Amino acid sequence: MILYFRNLIFSAFLFVFCGNLMASHVPGGNITYEYVGPNTWVITLTVFEDCGNSFMTNAAEQITATNTCGLNSPNISLPNIIFQDEVSQLCPLILNQGQSECSGGTFPGVYMHVWQDTITLPGPCDSWVFAYDDCCRNQSVNLVGISNDYYFETVLNSVTAPANSSPIITSQPIPYNCINQPVNYNFGVIEPDGDSLHFSLVDALEQPGVSAPYAAGYTGPSPINGIAINPNTGEITFTPTIQGNFVVVVLIEEFNSNGDLVGSIMQDFQFEIIACTNIGPSPPVGGIINFYGNGILTGPFDIQACDGDSICFDMEFTDANPTDSLFVSSNITQLFPGSSVIQNGFFSPVTASFCMVVLPGTNPFTTISVTVNDNACPTVGTTSSAIGLTVISSTYAGPDVTMCQGVPTL
Repeated sequence: MILYFRNLIFSAFLFVFCGNLMASHVPGGNITYEYVGPNTWVITLTVFEDCGNSFMTNAAEQITATNTCGLNSPNISLPNIIFQDEVSQLCPLILNQGQSECSGGTFPGVYMHVWQDTITLPGPCDSWVFAYDDCCRNQSVNLVGISNDYYFETVLNSVTAPANSSPIITSQPIPYNCINQPVNYNFGVIEPDGDSLHFSLVDALEQPGVSAPYAAGYTGPSPINGIAINPNTGEITFTPTIQGNFVVVVLIEEFNSNGDLVGSIMQDFQFEIIACTNIGPSPPVGGIINFYGNGILTGPFDIQACDGDSICFDMEFTDANPTDSLFVSSNITQLFPGSSVIQNGFFSPVTASFCMVVLPGTNPFTTISVTVNDNACPTVGTTSSAIGLTVISSTYAGPDVTMCQGVPTL
């Protein structure tokens, strides 16, 4: 009898212990790369973790690097450079008082972990694939099961683009959105090489080429009822009608000026749909207003310009809660050095002015992402807008200079 109870207690311990180890806890991640020298890249693995079920450590993580060119595949072990950085979409009061799950509180929280190292590949290949997989995804409405593996990969064509760097994503990584309120979400991508990007919704994966099991009515291209993605800007729109987590995977492909595919990344993440008393800010229905400077408007959210053009435009944002403060931010300051974002007031309606100079070498097509957050608590309300900038190359060599009469030109 004593042995029976000992075995029973030990079995219960194993159940709890192993259950915790295998608990769903990851809402997404990605792999990116930055070119730093011949056949050499800085490889970065980013994984997001639900603080309520967190157990990841800061030990090194292994990623695989395979190719189709018969080259030796290097063993890649990435050291951790960022551990348990909280990126929860919560108001400063909740975060500062340690009330999220990341600090032992009750409000939902998300950690970001980053592993990174400089890797020299044995040679160029048109399909280097960097991949990472592990267990387990956060439980979700649109996948079957509670302990699904996750797998994401990034592709580099180092024959066609020997100095290519992958796109950089700057937006809120795991967005919380309110049920029955329209969602506008943009990745805020920065593309460092002048390549054109194409965005598409694809299957979440458990292993290479093995799709995660989708629940009835959901697929990779349709992971949420009514979801749509702009293939040029990556802006995602939908109105959620079901509460819970939804796994979404976006394939971001890079094409050079000849139309060759030079790389791709998978952005694997979740929309967390929650019940809210707050009404979040609304995107600008009318698009750009008060456009001035050079260039022309070709649509409500589309600008065409030439190298060297100076452009300014305004956008207006509203919020149904008149006491909410609104805060506008944009990736325009990262895309165009010296650009500015000036916000006029903080209560609805809020107007923000954006000014920039289109420098020579700017990508033929660039997405300017604008994000607006309110000051709701505990969960900050947010929306975004994507402005597409098409640039026509020219012989621009700098601003005109007036020479004084009699002074020779150099």
